[in-house]
Amino acid sequence: PIGPSPPPKDLANQKNFRPGVVFDTAPLGHNYGDTVLEAHDSYTPGSTVEVEFWSAHPNNNFQTQNSYLYIQHLQANGDWKSVLTDGDWDTTFRWRRYFLSESIVTISWEISEDTPSGRYRIVHNGVAKSLTGLHAFN
Repeated sequence: PIGPSPPPKDLANQKNFRPGVVFDTAPLGHNYGDTVLEAHDSYTPGSTVEVEFWSAHPNNNFQTQNSYLYIQHLQANGDWKSVLTDGDWDTTFRWRRYFLSESIVTISWEISEDTPSGRYRIVHNGVAKSLTGLHAFN
């Protein structure tokens, strides 16, 4: 028989040597949320959509009550209905720093075989940190 295991380490007082986010900027002539890489006009089930946006560091807001991304389907009444988020297996959200304070996010969506046809859009939510505070965008 195996005896009781030791208690887990207390990580409450762990030191973090990584600097926090100082500030974000969008490139000259662009705004947060502008596309870097546009989606194609049409896709088929089984293919992958990949888009890129000018963004900000995701550590500015962990989106715990929200999502970094939404895949939305246009309904017959003209409303957009969210059908997938960053918590779904068919989506990925990747962030990378571009130069010193600019960021690009890449959002991918693997279109499942049972996805209904129609018009879809990808919405990216973020929060930028400036010298005057935090500012949400999408």
